[in-house]
Amino acid sequence: IVGRHSQLLNDDQRAAIARPLARFLATLHAIPVADVTRYGAGPDTIARLDLVRRIPRARDDLAWLAERRLVDEVDPFMTILDSAPANYAPAADTLVHGDLYARHLLVDVDGRLAGVIDWGDVHLGDRAVDLAIAHTFLPPVAREAFRNAYGPVDDTTWSIARLRALRAVSETLDDAILQRRPLGSTLNPLTKFRQIAGSGSGIEEHLPIPFE
Repeated sequence: IVGRHSQLLNDDQRAAIARPLARFLATLHAIPVADVTRYGAGPDTIARLDLVRRIPRARDDLAWLAERRLVDEVDPFMTILDSAPANYAPAADTLVHGDLYARHLLVDVDGRLAGVIDWGDVHLGDRAVDLAIAHTFLPPVAREAFRNAYGPVDDTTWSIARLRALRAVSETLDDAILQRRPLGSTLNPLTKFRQIAGSGSGIEEHLPIPFE
């Protein structure tokens, strides 16, 4: 596939990708289970949406970031965690990419979606795992267009996707700081945090690690 990673796109360019990205996921998620099972697709072996285990970890991540003054106000993010249904049972009836984020979306020279790469985590699972991309990659103003192009998404699935996004981004930011890795892109974890909350949410602009 000819293309470049999409994490350097600006807000307008990412918003323009909302509809084609949604249509791609709608097509992927509509593939019959019998077909993908026949070709070897299996279950989610790492329990990506095990909320009993992952929500406490997300709370710990947020507390760790707040202690280091990387997040001034954690309430908007704690609200996301608190709103998650305690008894949520992840579905296992949809073919999902499983690891969908900016570096796995390729765009052409005009910024149009050109392809999706790195299918090593593909499995039969819950579509919320993939729908998290709407919260980590798209600016908030583009999410309605994404949902309209994708098709019906119930509010519970949408909120679980948002929670999945928060957990993935907080974990990424924690790891980057611990390993002193440059975040190095327009769409870095701090930007993603703002998008998930839908605003600045008190996140500091400066980190004690270098940017590329």
